[in-house]
Amino acid sequence: MTWRYIFGAVMGGVSGAVLFFLIKIENWWQFLIVLLVWLAVLAVVGRYFNANKQRGSARDLALILASAAACVILLVLLEDSLWRNSMIVFAGLIMVFLFSQLARRASGLSYEEKPYRRIRMMLWVFVAYAVLTLVYALGSFFPSVPFWLASLAGSAIVGAISLLIWQMYFAVSWRSLLLWSLIVALSVWEIIWAQNFLPFGYLALGAFTAWVWYIMQLFARFHLSQPGIIWRRQVYFLMTNLVLYVLMLWVFVRWI
Repeated sequence: MTWRYIFGAVMGGVSGAVLFFLIKIENWWQFLIVLLVWLAVLAVVGRYFNANKQRGSARDLALILASAAACVILLVLLEDSLWRNSMIVFAGLIMVFLFSQLARRASGLSYEEKPYRRIRMMLWVFVAYAVLTLVYALGSFFPSVPFWLASLAGSAIVGAISLLIWQMYFAVSWRSLLLWSLIVALSVWEIIWAQNFLPFGYLALGAFTAWVWYIMQLFARFHLSQPGIIWRRQVYFLMTNLVLYVLMLWVFVRWI
């Protein structure tokens, strides 16, 4: 219905205005108050207008709040005004999509829900990138903070994101996926420690780590699915990503 698109546009516009106001605030406590009020409004409005309260409402609200927090994290870390303004527009579009879909009653048909599920999955990838970037940024800006603790917290969050993604594809309890989530989290923790030695900025390190994590959780999902991993179909995917990964590393190393 048309009203849900209007609803999404209103929430997107409000979110963009709040983010634009946030970057103008200089006092940290005022920033924190505005941020918490905005997140509370998103949670209340999202819960009230959720058309699927009986199915996955908590996960819908979690994605809204996590996406909002991810946008704020990157907005704080970005220094160029053009990139900041672009992030504000992007955040507004994210909220337009999430709230317009929140007010849509899910059909339950797989072919209709598949594109929405993929977009939600990519939004979780965006959140994971923001979290990992924040971990590296904390190591750069606050060397007194134990990096092992920040990286452990970041990898735990990324492991939880993996679990939330898998729950979109498997109608099982989170407990049955917990072991794989822990394996992914520990693997990401090791990757963070290894990649922290690379001479890149936190934005690039977050992207490279999120790239590896995405492939890990993707193949874990394939393994947990009914047919399992069909390697003859995935070998080209892996080789392409390996070549691109090495190429990107070479380009960054060349210009640093």
